[in-house]
Amino acid sequence: MQQFGRSRFGDMRRPPHGRDDDVLPGGRKPPFRLALRAFGRPDLTGDRVVLPSSAFEDLTSREGLAYPLCFELRHSPSNVAASGPQSAGSTMHAGVLEFTADDGVVWVPSWMMNHMGMADGDEVVVRYVRLPPGVYVKFLLESDKIVDAELKARLESQLRNFTTLTKHARIFLPPDQWLTVEEVKPGDAIR
Repeated sequence: MQQFGRSRFGDMRRPPHGRDDDVLPGGRKPPFRLALRAFGRPDLTGDRVVLPSSAFEDLTSREGLAYPLCFELRHSPSNVAASGPQSAGSTMHAGVLEFTADDGVVWVPSWMMNHMGMADGDEVVVRYVRLPPGVYVKFLLESDKIVDAELKARLESQLRNFTTLTKHARIFLPPDQWLTVEEVKPGDAIR
């Protein structure tokens, strides 16, 4: 696999259009985009990932970032049959918890890895995106349990761990329920 760019922290793998020394007309940097190896962490809740510290340096050198920082994670496995049918070009959105991962690595909540059909060490492209604030979200409860005040409280508590919501994503609601994000407005992902 090719190496693109080099930072003081070591080699960073970047797609050809995302080198640090590239400058677009008007002195602007190209969009933030990194190709990283993803590893699952069951202790991460919600949708927040852990990026390398070099990503923080790259991001803070850019102008016009919107907060909270939102990222698109795109997995395009080379062997879709081995990874599973849902993984063909899987895309989800995430916030960032911290910038403490090793260079070339992104730590992803295990449930997101499973949802995207990824295995530890798979490549994922992480791209900064501006997501609109959500004005509407519709959830589908994946069980026959009755919706009550306790369920609403658990959902509100769990959503505090999310920076973004992506259409068709599944959210675990402890202790034993799953919700599917049926619809979000505007677009297919919101913050």
